Amino acid sequence: MRTALFLSALPLSAAAMSWKVDPSWPKGMPETATYFSAIAIDKQKNVHVSVRVNSTEPVLVFSDEGELVDGWGAEEIFVDPTGVFGGHGMTYDPDQDRMWIADILDHSVKAFDTTPAHSLLASAGTRGTEGSELDTLQFGSVADVAVGGGAWSGSLWTSDGDGGINNRVARLDTTQGDDKISKHPLWVDDAADSPDMFSSPHSIAFHVATASLVVADRDNYRLQVLDAASGEVLNVLKGEGCFGSPSSGTTAPWGVRVLGDMLVVAVCDSPETGSNQRLMVLSVEDMRSGGKCEVEAEVEVDPVLCLTPHEMAVDGDTGDIFLACVTFADPNTGASASNVQRYRMAGGVKR
Repeated sequence: MRTALFLSALPLSAAAMSWKVDPSWPKGMPETATYFSAIAIDKQKNVHVSVRVNSTEPVLVFSDEGELVDGWGAEEIFVDPTGVFGGHGMTYDPDQDRMWIADILDHSVKAFDTTPAHSLLASAGTRGTEGSELDTLQFGSVADVAVGGGAWSGSLWTSDGDGGINNRVARLDTTQGDDKISKHPLWVDDAADSPDMFSSPHSIAFHVATASLVVADRDNYRLQVLDAASGEVLNVLKGEGCFGSPSSGTTAPWGVRVLGDMLVVAVCDSPETGSNQRLMVLSVEDMRSGGKCEVEAEVEVDPVLCLTPHEMAVDGDTGDIFLACVTFADPNTGASASNVQRYRMAGGVKR
């Protein structure tokens, strides 16, 4: 097991890492809002929460203290006739100060600025049309998006297929302009087309230290590690100690994000039952060369407070984990109506 971890190129101890839910956060969630699908944190420490149902805006913005300060997206994020919004996955690009959203109902990924106007800056995919073409960029139930920074600025990756017609990951090139986003010329194809084929690639994260993509291959009950440049499958993290199996139906990875050189994975059953819910913090030593799943810490997720851990955001400065819980429970069962949780890292990040 790792004895040293790194965050922002500085060491932090792996010993006695722990997180505890903050019951006071958020303070201003509208009582009617339900089905929270994703969370992202911008450079001002505002926390953007994707809401699927019973909200006037599909994205609600909270201060670091948990106060509701803004809402946006109603004009551009798809809403179906029943009032369900399409926001599914969300990622912040600090280099360009923009928020990317995977719109699962509109079959597209969209970038918005973080000013009070929250203007739509770019979109990729044929909006409103489900498809599998990559030359003309079509998506089918696109689930999540990851962005590259630094030397990787301009690269965008999508996990395309939460129960839709596609089961793939694609690398996109945004360097030709917001109106000319295209499949990256160095990408092999749709990544895994063999025994490594995806089954509901539900979440994706870019691990800059190893130039790797980590995909929550949910219905295969594993994480797949891909080369970020080419899409080559480098490693598979699965099995006892980490995840269940398709035959067991328990303990599948739903969300994945990066904390320093660690991975944070949101885990629960698939289909969701309220059982086996937890956050797992994994070591990524030798991630590209056959390293195995090493669990550094686990945080139980109480189903009374959160049903179906879905997607996350991680504050790289504090180590706090923000969790969106997507399944709504009748308050008569004792479940909270505010299924957004903040897990504070005990003692904060020790650099």
